[in-house]
Amino acid sequence: MNLDFLMDLVNAKCNEDARRAGVMTLGGLRSTLATLPPETPVVIDKGGAPGSLDSYRGYYERLAFAADGGSTTAREVIASLDAADGKTFRGYKGGDYEMDSYTFLHIAPYGSTGPQVVGLHIEDDCAVIDTKDEEW
Repeated sequence: MNLDFLMDLVNAKCNEDARRAGVMTLGGLRSTLATLPPETPVVIDKGGAPGSLDSYRGYYERLAFAADGGSTTAREVIASLDAADGKTFRGYKGGDYEMDSYTFLHIAPYGSTGPQVVGLHIEDDCAVIDTKDEEW
């Protein structure tokens, strides 16, 4: 059996599971943030603010925000998402992966796994990125 074919089947199943779980995409988070005033602070529900984007350790074809202790705004997160759209990222153990508006998002530092981005809500004039731990 062709290994690429098998990997394509596994990836398709993982992506379907992510859609069913409500994992947000790059384009989905971008369009949601675009409805907010640009200077709205953005934080992560488990703490920190969304930092740099990189290929996600769990699935290299996905993206992960590093959670940092700083602060960021809707405008800055949108700029990061825009910069990642169409960009090729190197997977943790190799391979090149082009990201687009349909790329699923996680929160995790480079080389680690972490929760999925599943929503956004407003709390105390702040945009809070909602996460959910992945169910293995």
